[in-house]
Amino acid sequence: MRGYDHEAPAVEAASANAAANGVAVGFERRDLRRGLPDLGADRRRQHDRAVLKALAVQLDAERAPRTMVCSGLLPPELDETAAAFAPVGLREVERRGEGDWAALLLRR
Repeated sequence: MRGYDHEAPAVEAASANAAANGVAVGFERRDLRRGLPDLGADRRRQHDRAVLKALAVQLDAERAPRTMVCSGLLPPELDETAAAFAPVGLREVERRGEGDWAALLLRR
């Protein structure tokens, strides 16, 4: 499992949270607006919503991951973000929010 963010502090925080919760996730600092990472055999702050929408149009059903978490969103952005990934077969499974922040869990 891999996670990406273009901000180094976000990568550090996500790595620490994964370790604290015993979750095996590798995080990488990467600007997804500039292209998708090589997702290999596992099939792969302008604003988080804009980055996610840019990523969604780069994916196709074959390269879409089985599970995807979209976080750092504002609650009103959830529907639009979920809709952006629907064409590649990613469907909303769960949404969570805390204060002004929200996240989506999407699965194929």
